[in-house]
Amino acid sequence: MRHRLTLGMMFLALYSSSACAFIRAPTTRPAQAPAATAAEAKPLPPTPGDLKNITRLIAGLADEHYEVREESRVALMGLKRADLGNLQLAVKQSLPLEPSQVTVLRDIVTQVYLSGEAYAMTEEELGFLGISMANGNRDEDLGLLSIERGIAIISRVPGFCAYRMLQTGDVILAMTSPVRVEFKSADPNDLFMRTVKGMGAGQTLMFEVLRQGRIINVTLTLDRRPSGLENLGFIQEFTASRADKAEAYWKKEFLPMLSDLIG
Repeated sequence: MRHRLTLGMMFLALYSSSACAFIRAPTTRPAQAPAATAAEAKPLPPTPGDLKNITRLIAGLADEHYEVREESRVALMGLKRADLGNLQLAVKQSLPLEPSQVTVLRDIVTQVYLSGEAYAMTEEELGFLGISMANGNRDEDLGLLSIERGIAIISRVPGFCAYRMLQTGDVILAMTSPVRVEFKSADPNDLFMRTVKGMGAGQTLMFEVLRQGRIINVTLTLDRRPSGLENLGFIQEFTASRADKAEAYWKKEFLPMLSDLIG
């Protein structure tokens, strides 16, 4: 009897110890993936007007590859007027500049400054590119009017979308989006003007463009058409007054930094 009681107490003691050990044992949690470190985190896209990004784009204007220079030019021309202070500081930090940088910098400053310049607009929200096309009244344009297809760009108006996205000498062959329109009618200039005016301001278009022997696609967003463009005298006054403002800003804020390079 005493033997059985002793065995029973030993069994109870062993069971209790095992139960306590089971209860107190820490729970094992499934392994979790470590949080991404700052170096592993996906970088945010650069802010267009950020000083570091502007400095990088200015360096791109001197790249040996044309595509990089052109992408840098287009990106810099897309800055806001409020970003001109950072552009000025980036130029100072990038001195001395290469000739390829100096050549295009004035156009960039002019575009960014005038893109923020207020102007009287048409009541209807008509689209506007800001280009001059070949004109039959100018002898020097007659050869361009005889091309079988497309619209030859003679000049562009600073401050508007064409000055940034297109180039003088481009030939716009067709609009490919939002609808396709081939500019090869008997009067392609008229067809082109009606097509663009029929698109509202803020509409994004894609053009098929012949540039330096290559056909490329150019996407741009139309500006709002200025009022009074039907009057030739107004057009000349409109462009001249805006050009004078941009010229004064260039001479005051940027030219002094570059005087030794430009002469």
